[in-house]
Amino acid sequence: GCTAIETAHHIFVACPSFADLRQSALRDLIRDTSEQLSAAKTTPPFTEVVLRITSALFSDSAEIWPQHSSRYYLGTMPPLHPDPELADSCDARHLITRVVHGWHLASIRLAG
Repeated sequence: GCTAIETAHHIFVACPSFADLRQSALRDLIRDTSEQLSAAKTTPPFTEVVLRITSALFSDSAEIWPQHSSRYYLGTMPPLHPDPELADSCDARHLITRVVHGWHLASIRLAG
């Protein structure tokens, strides 16, 4: 077991006892997100950005979390902006919605 003070943040983000669960959920989420981006034929730079954010979802990352602290277990998702080349398209907005919903569902499953 872990000897650290068991705050929600520690349990869901940092606790080594749950690292395998986080990694398994993250692998599944990266695969699912990658499939969505591939099916939508997104640009390589946009795909890279989305997958970089996805990869850091369950960890404290100053790059993706505005307060440098993951809050996925509270249902909060980091900001994701549409591909600049497709920003005004309805398909781009739907893709962003699907990706963020996927993140949210994976977060619920992991935290549940």
